[in-house]
Amino acid sequence: LAFWIKHEQFTVFNPHCSTNKSPCQGGIFMDFKEHLKKVRKELKYTQKQVAIGIGITERNYQDWEYGRNKPGFDSLIALADFFDVSLDYLVGRSDIPERR
Repeated sequence: LAFWIKHEQFTVFNPHCSTNKSPCQGGIFMDFKEHLKKVRKELKYTQKQVAIGIGITERNYQDWEYGRNKPGFDSLIALADFFDVSLDYLVGRSDIPERR
């Protein structure tokens, strides 16, 4: 079974969860803030480098990683372009980082 998790600005489908609790328990579903940080660290960028790269303040970016705020649609696209990953990978919907 799979289910949909409704976020403030986007809906994430998680096919790995068989419960309707939000977020999925058991560590399978990773919050956007956690996944964003993971992607940044894997690519060895600082928060400041990412912020400058997508044209926002470092504080704004930190708000996303700390879960105080979520990026809008345009910012999600900018992040995916900056990291050169798919939107699905960026938001944790896929384990495949390559764009198609």
